[in-house]
Amino acid sequence: MNLARSFAVFAAVAVSPGPALAQPATAPLIVEAESGQFSGWVDRHSCWHNVMLTDEPHSTHSGTGVVDTPNKTGSFIEVAYDALRAGPHRITVRYTHLKPDPRPGQLWLNGKDGPILPMPQNLALPAFKTDSAVVTLPQGRNLIRLVALADGGLGNVDYIKVAELREPAPGEVPRIVVLEAEDGLFEGKVDHHSCWNFIAQHPGPHTGFTGEGYVDADNKVGSFVEVTFEAPAAGRYLLAARYAHGKPDTRPAEVRLNGEVVAPALAFTPTGFWTRWSYVALPESVALQAGKNTLRLTAQSAEGLANLDHLRFTPAPDPAAAAPVRLSEVTWGGVGCYKIELPMGTVYFEKDHGVSGFKSFVDPAGNDWIAAYMPPGPNGDFRGFPNSVGNFGHAGRNSGSTTKIVDGRTAGDLVVLESANADFTFQYWFFPDRIAVKVLRSQGDYCFLLETVAGGTAEAADYFVAADGVKRPPRGEFPDFTPEWFYLGDPKAKHVLFLAKTPDDNAPNENHRQIRPGGLHNMDLYSFGRAGPEQKYRIHGLSGNEHVCVIGFLDAALPHAEIAARMTRYLADPFAR
Repeated sequence: MNLARSFAVFAAVAVSPGPALAQPATAPLIVEAESGQFSGWVDRHSCWHNVMLTDEPHSTHSGTGVVDTPNKTGSFIEVAYDALRAGPHRITVRYTHLKPDPRPGQLWLNGKDGPILPMPQNLALPAFKTDSAVVTLPQGRNLIRLVALADGGLGNVDYIKVAELREPAPGEVPRIVVLEAEDGLFEGKVDHHSCWNFIAQHPGPHTGFTGEGYVDADNKVGSFVEVTFEAPAAGRYLLAARYAHGKPDTRPAEVRLNGEVVAPALAFTPTGFWTRWSYVALPESVALQAGKNTLRLTAQSAEGLANLDHLRFTPAPDPAAAAPVRLSEVTWGGVGCYKIELPMGTVYFEKDHGVSGFKSFVDPAGNDWIAAYMPPGPNGDFRGFPNSVGNFGHAGRNSGSTTKIVDGRTAGDLVVLESANADFTFQYWFFPDRIAVKVLRSQGDYCFLLETVAGGTAEAADYFVAADGVKRPPRGEFPDFTPEWFYLGDPKAKHVLFLAKTPDDNAPNENHRQIRPGGLHNMDLYSFGRAGPEQKYRIHGLSGNEHVCVIGFLDAALPHAEIAARMTRYLADPFAR
């Protein structure tokens, strides 16, 4: 079976009468070139340079052809669609059918009977029509089969389009997938002629225009196309022009939006044939105002413009929403925090009233491995990171520190916070896969201390693993890790938390389990630069500004050797991007 090749198409989705369904709110705006003013003429022939047999417009197929199924009941076309989530979807069939006999088709969804599509005849070939139905699909792979219910089989089918019907999140574009009929499983043959009813003798595929035609501007400097259109909302949009250009020269055009030049010489390069259409896009988004906008393309060469089909405006994604690292200000656990969202986890960094440091560190599964001053208890007030000298970097404890966002950057592939008090200045570099803590200034010795509940709860089975790959409970067996990295985990958790430091040194490293009165396991403690309870938690061995600590989550299913390689790479260059 040839499973369907698919590609994303961003387009409006029409819904038939029935239950109210959420609709994509960020569909592109298509402005046909022939709807505006221009110096030139409108050509209405889809395959004009092969046929001049009619003045009627002719639409053409997408992909490489259409599927012509056998003339019998039960002939079919089947495609595969991967649903990102379960829910309502609209399935649309694009087809052409000239003869007077009815050729309905029934949708079979994963082997079960679905809606019947009447698929009535066209007025003329090769004009295409669509028929559609709303269905509910499960998440994952879905087999969609269109089965003929009449002796005439199906009409000639171009594609089967599947559109997810839900309100997209801010910055998200709606997902619509076009599954070419000829890429699926079917009975019959593939017809490769875009205008096959008129030029069956021509062997090549030809794509066609949208709308009523395209604009062929005059061959001279200054020829133009100007369109005025309504934008549904103000904002940034990506602009692309669909065109065809069969000659070898490049045809630059000045692009003006609402009177301002947004591109002095947008290059319309050759597409190879006058019937081969392509898009050229502006490299940067443009600003549309709500309501009326005017866009003008003016030829900069003596050959004029390329043949222009339409202009497409697609809402530009929000850079902050698309960034791998995002910072926002929130209230968390009753205090002001910076929330830093990373692909590998989320940090809540306490920042007000002289306090700085990790209040929560949440893995991708939603488990909080710190939860300072929060459940689980007791003594959540001990927990945090980096919990250094004089409560610097300790959530919930006033060390006279302030925290700022370096360079004002709140989104991207790196966000940096800087905390300082009278004795210390630490920077926190948030990368997509790790956090590097850099010491800029220190008065005396300091430590990097993690007081944690592995996997979100303190349990006897919680463990840590050093470079030798052996799982151990934290009992103070390692007074100094060499090399200086380890990771800790909970057998029930899907992630492990790693802690690493560079350069190597002879400072003490803490690893012990805190048991409260009554035998209650409160938390586990790990550090670089602080001794355990047997030495009364003495801090020594780390000073100056050469030390860097790296922390983050990894998938618990990774082999130890792969984690070790990751630690080696992080310690070789903690700030590599």
